[in-house]
Amino acid sequence: GTGGTAGTSGSEFSGAVPLSQTENDRFWAAAFDAQGRPYAAGYSEFNGDSALVVARFNMDGTYDSSFGTGGIAYVNAVSGGTLEQARGLGVQSDGKVVVAGTVEHDPSATYVDADIAVARFNSDGTLDTTFGTNGVAIIDITTGANDGTSDINDSLWNATVDAQDRILLFGMAKAEARSDRDRFVARLTPNGSLDTTFNSTGKHVYGVDGLDLNDNGRNGFVQPDGKIFHGGYTNVSGSNQIVLARFNADGTLDASFDTDGILRSAALPSPGMAEAYGAALQSSGKYVTTGYGREQGTGTVDLVSFRYGTDGAADNTWATNGGLIYDIAADNDRGRNVLPLSDDRTVHVGSGSPSTGVIHAMILITTADGALDTSFDTDGVKLYDFGSVDQALFGAAVSPDGKWVAAVGYLRVDAADDDAALVLLPL
Repeated sequence: GTGGTAGTSGSEFSGAVPLSQTENDRFWAAAFDAQGRPYAAGYSEFNGDSALVVARFNMDGTYDSSFGTGGIAYVNAVSGGTLEQARGLGVQSDGKVVVAGTVEHDPSATYVDADIAVARFNSDGTLDTTFGTNGVAIIDITTGANDGTSDINDSLWNATVDAQDRILLFGMAKAEARSDRDRFVARLTPNGSLDTTFNSTGKHVYGVDGLDLNDNGRNGFVQPDGKIFHGGYTNVSGSNQIVLARFNADGTLDASFDTDGILRSAALPSPGMAEAYGAALQSSGKYVTTGYGREQGTGTVDLVSFRYGTDGAADNTWATNGGLIYDIAADNDRGRNVLPLSDDRTVHVGSGSPSTGVIHAMILITTADGALDTSFDTDGVKLYDFGSVDQALFGAAVSPDGKWVAAVGYLRVDAADDDAALVLLPL
């Protein structure tokens, strides 16, 4: 792909879509509404104060001026904070747009007790003041702490909206009974209150084997059957392992998945390591992961993908001997998100390095069995240069008709300025 290429309604767009010309802005999440219009969410700075942001685009990559102001809507959930940024995005059935992110509980006290902010916008981009308190709900998962070297606090990784317009939140928080970090899944009612039909409290904070491991929760999603799936990884004896969890619709762990609902998989055994930034559910009920890892104890990382059965068993028929390890040029390549297509292909977004020290945004598509899809591109992979040596994609969504992928991320302009980036890719 080529950075800055604007397409017509039927062709690809890729490029920088800056929210500010002088300060930092990034997109972390993407979504489509029922009409097939693409959205992106992230943050932008105003005199150093970060705000949650959501934008709507036309299919040629231009901002949709009928939404917000010039296509962009903002809310400063906690004034004075620099942590505030949206990582989650969903569109409810009435067209209202939900964004969620991490914010400082008290900006004057740094980040020790950060919380989750969820905001809702009307379909025209105005803030919906009927949601939460004046349009914003602040959700406290657990009380944060500092372990002497870093803050351990609420941190959102992504969010989505289910078929009943309830809001699912996925991320990490301080363990409730220990000093390390666990992961969490929380569910809100359509209007932003904790849904007490979900695990009786609206949230489920969980760790791996009850161990002091500092877990990392990543992307999650709601399955068509209402079950909830959460990807991530954890560190065991210095080596990262994939962690996947499945919950019943009531917020309890699903014991039919790896006996207790939580799978820990050393997909690339120590001294190697592997991480899962998310998973895609194929029509067979199998889960395809994306992330990054390496087969050695040190060195650069490659994009890695594995597949697991509906019961959590590793599937050795995926790719080559059960794993896809993709390396462009002996430098770092990373998968950050993965989505299923209707024909069981999977779309992986992230970043790849065509040469040492140069990072390009990347989209990779696999066939239903894990081979690189050469019908998508010559080698199944597209790299995007938006005009920087540091750029990546993190958020992704497939349009309701299955014909488009929206992928969003950022590029580094200089040390003081990141810009949001967008790819609209016809399938």
